[in-house]
Amino acid sequence: MAALMSLFLASVLVDTAFLMSQISLEKYFLQSLAPEDILHYFGTKSTTLVPEFEIVWVNCFRDENSGRHCSFQAQGKDFKLRWRKEPSLSFPSNLELAINTTLSVIKRRDKKCCKQLDVLKPEDARSFLSVCDGKLQGLLLLQSGKLHIHPLLHKHLDQLRNTLVTPPGVPHLLLPYPSPVRTYLQQSQSHRRLQRSFPGAEVTHLELLVVVGPDVHEVHKQDTEKYILTNLNIASELLRDVTLGANIRVHLIRMIVFTEPEPDIQISDDITSSLRSVCEWGHKVNPSTETDPLHADLLLYITRFDLVLPSGNKQVRGVTQLGGVCSSQWNCVITEDTGFDLGITIAHEIGHSFGINHDGAGNTCSTGGFIMASDGGYNSVDLTWSQCSRDQLLNFYSAGKAECVKDVPVLGGSLQEWKPGLYYGVDDQCRIAFGSTATACSFTSNDMATCRFLSCHVIPGDHSTCTRLLVPLLDGTECGLNQWCLKGRCVSASKLSSSQLVHGSWSSWSEYSSCSRTCGGGITYRKRECNNPRPAFGGRDCEGEGTEAELCNRQPCESNQQEFMAQQCSDTDHQPLQLSAYSTTAYSWIPAVGFISGPPAG
Repeated sequence: MAALMSLFLASVLVDTAFLMSQISLEKYFLQSLAPEDILHYFGTKSTTLVPEFEIVWVNCFRDENSGRHCSFQAQGKDFKLRWRKEPSLSFPSNLELAINTTLSVIKRRDKKCCKQLDVLKPEDARSFLSVCDGKLQGLLLLQSGKLHIHPLLHKHLDQLRNTLVTPPGVPHLLLPYPSPVRTYLQQSQSHRRLQRSFPGAEVTHLELLVVVGPDVHEVHKQDTEKYILTNLNIASELLRDVTLGANIRVHLIRMIVFTEPEPDIQISDDITSSLRSVCEWGHKVNPSTETDPLHADLLLYITRFDLVLPSGNKQVRGVTQLGGVCSSQWNCVITEDTGFDLGITIAHEIGHSFGINHDGAGNTCSTGGFIMASDGGYNSVDLTWSQCSRDQLLNFYSAGKAECVKDVPVLGGSLQEWKPGLYYGVDDQCRIAFGSTATACSFTSNDMATCRFLSCHVIPGDHSTCTRLLVPLLDGTECGLNQWCLKGRCVSASKLSSSQLVHGSWSSWSEYSSCSRTCGGGITYRKRECNNPRPAFGGRDCEGEGTEAELCNRQPCESNQQEFMAQQCSDTDHQPLQLSAYSTTAYSWIPAVGFISGPPAG
């Protein structure tokens, strides 16, 4: 038996060695990843878009003579890094802001953690790396380009160690960042900036600090984070649109959700004063050093306050300083949460921050039909940018006013690729736009394209009329058999640029309902929805039950069953009954005592 077991183990080792001789460690690792893990590591769910990468083994140790070091081998070179002795120069880099009630519960990182590293070898390298628990995270600058390094998730670390004979150390991913734009500009900006073709050929990175007001949290509650991320996803898609010509990547550096008012942020009818208070507050929490991993280029504050211009015009949905994205004083934006056009508003206001004025304001473009429309109609079907917007952005870049977005973030924060309509159905979109009782319109009209407008029943119980909002349905909203909305049109999955199955996933459970009876045994239940995301493109439905119920209030009742029935009937007296399309009648209800046992036997 022992000999047989030894033979079996030897066979396993030989098979594993044969397997690894046929494919590289990196290829084996990539093939073992789930789509969500590929997204985590590489910012995409498609394996065809994964860049070449290397798995390196980092060893951190203490040298009695020269202190703590970390080392690894990559690209045929030996890398050796030394822990930086002096503390971080920027105090805010030691802060970690999360979803908190107030800033008084800001959480500080362990000072022994996240130390910065200096490069000893190779000599031509620069380090924007930090180390925590023997794991590296950050950026290496070499003459050949930029390299990003970050540790594997714990589950993948165990998987490698349990499957293969691995070298000592902690496995990390090492992958290239885009071409060294910043280095090129520093070397040649004095005489070549104005000679460049459109800078959209370069990848630029907008780092966002998003602050959510308590009035927004009051509306969206536990869904606040998902709701904001969805709208940020919409905005980032628009900023990457080919019609703008700029390759802008949006990175979420931090999100702060207030559940209580912040005294230093005063949003009022004075829109200029409101913007100033947000900017000044932002200067206190946003590190000024661009190499700080918590530094953001732009602060985005989201509120439900009904913004108003000095003229009294309340059609405004956002405010920022024109061209203020890299300003030290005015790099902030306020947007009003009015539903799922918030994502479009965010893109519109960020456009202003990049020096893009309204179409028709000092330029020859039409005032409507594009994202920067001045007539409030920027929710066009195609959601595209005008030639004027493209030209103004070119001028902004060429004048050297966008230098702050040309550095690569140390921490990845790219937004998810899945379409927001997979998370929010039409009923959800109606509820957010018109209130908790609104539902999707139950009929269609020839002049109402399915995806072009959001159409909802707004009046409770009235399904004869629909209110139309001039906002297209969210991309990814199901609009037919194997069809989904994309920029106001109902298209097939192939045109939605999605080659990945999207399997359904449950939302979190709701709170338990109130008990159906105060005594005698009632039911309380909770629900969850298969919408996080909804299944799409042939993906599986959610497994398990969407409702859970429990018994409650099982103590005996003091009243009899007849009295309880009378109470239940009277509870519906205030609900009018619509017996015809033109009138409603209120009735007083009493228990039908003679029918308690069912219909008479025939």
